[in-house]
Amino acid sequence: MSIIGIDHLAIGVHDLDASERVWCERFGATVTRRTTNETLGIRQVYVAFPEGSQLELFSPVDDSSPMAAVLDEQGEGFRALSLMVDDVQEALADLTSKGVRTFTHGDVVFLHPSSTNGLVISLMPRP
Repeated sequence: MSIIGIDHLAIGVHDLDASERVWCERFGATVTRRTTNETLGIRQVYVAFPEGSQLELFSPVDDSSPMAAVLDEQGEGFRALSLMVDDVQEALADLTSKGVRTFTHGDVVFLHPSSTNGLVISLMPRP
């Protein structure tokens, strides 16, 4: 398995538009992509900084989204680290052979926080 590096950090927020303004107007980030992930029940805005690092800002699509309950219970903030790998399936096989617990949600592979010192980690393929 080859972890290339950090793809992005994910931050859960209640008001996606307000959060986008904070990161763009106050910190100089630029929006690179807006999307809705129906499987996860979230709206997403990706922002990037000049040197290339990225943040994913996300909010629930509605109150029935699983992330709505997480935000209500835990509040806004850092939710996940996304690692870039050469091959997601190869990395998944390697990690599970080492006892790392994993789960999938739609087409996204996550490493369970019980195996990663409490942090949710997703695996992203190299573009």
